[in-house]
Amino acid sequence: MAESTDRPEPAAVAGPWAATLPPRGFAAIRAAGFDPVGRVRGTGSYHVELSGETWNWHAYDCRLSVTAPRNPKDPAPIRLSGAGATSEVLVQVLEGSRRRALERLRAACSALGGHGVVGVQVNIAPSEVASLGMDFQASGTAVRARGVSGPVARPFVSHLPGEDLTKLVLAGWVPVDLLVGRSIGVRHEDASIHDQLRAATNQELDGWTALLTGIRADARTRLLRQAREHGGDGILLDAGEITVHEHPCAAKLLSPGHQEPTDRVAQCLLIGTTLTPFTPTPPGPSPSPSSPCATAGPG
Repeated sequence: MAESTDRPEPAAVAGPWAATLPPRGFAAIRAAGFDPVGRVRGTGSYHVELSGETWNWHAYDCRLSVTAPRNPKDPAPIRLSGAGATSEVLVQVLEGSRRRALERLRAACSALGGHGVVGVQVNIAPSEVASLGMDFQASGTAVRARGVSGPVARPFVSHLPGEDLTKLVLAGWVPVDLLVGRSIGVRHEDASIHDQLRAATNQELDGWTALLTGIRADARTRLLRQAREHGGDGILLDAGEITVHEHPCAAKLLSPGHQEPTDRVAQCLLIGTTLTPFTPTPPGPSPSPSSPCATAGPG
């Protein structure tokens, strides 16, 4: 797995700023003491080999064996990326892409004299230039706090729009960093699931419930770990996303009701902003250097 070139994206040219804020968002950040300085973007592109070239490594592997003794009626285990499954390698690659993209986003913000980025939109999709690639892109509007001279050590990054950012600042909270928690879970389609699907009564599919519960908890654990790394005291979540798809079983273990050995792969993606409290500046004609950009956040 390899990343694309690590050259930073060129900074925007000097001149009139451009922002992705709606009029109400622009008015809100102005009321909170910020000025937009330009639109910024950070990207990371990775080559991802899902099957591996050595040791028969597979990103999605239920790790069951056709030779090991096992009661076929026993529920198949759930392999989570956060609990040592082979999919952890893929999650680490995507996590590295996130970190690189946000580093470049901050660098672009600093190049414009900004102190933070608001309204960040995240896009994670298959690469447009590589058949086995993944692109992580983060873009938003860089803002600068009025009354704060010079750059800050680490510009904040937040998915929150201008209106929500203003409410937080006025309430004594400042964003620190954008968090992305991802988890991958794999479960073999076994006899227990097959029997439940064929049951004559309504009943819960225990195996699928456990799979979805597991990936949600695993993704939340990653978010909390990232928040602690940056000194965050809380997390405001954006909408999460869960996808489930069938995948050929790497162990070639038969699946009742299927013509081919089948696993079910579930992925959970959570996006949020970690926050930390600060002492708000009393209302006045202009913000003082004790603005949240100067006094709050790590670094």
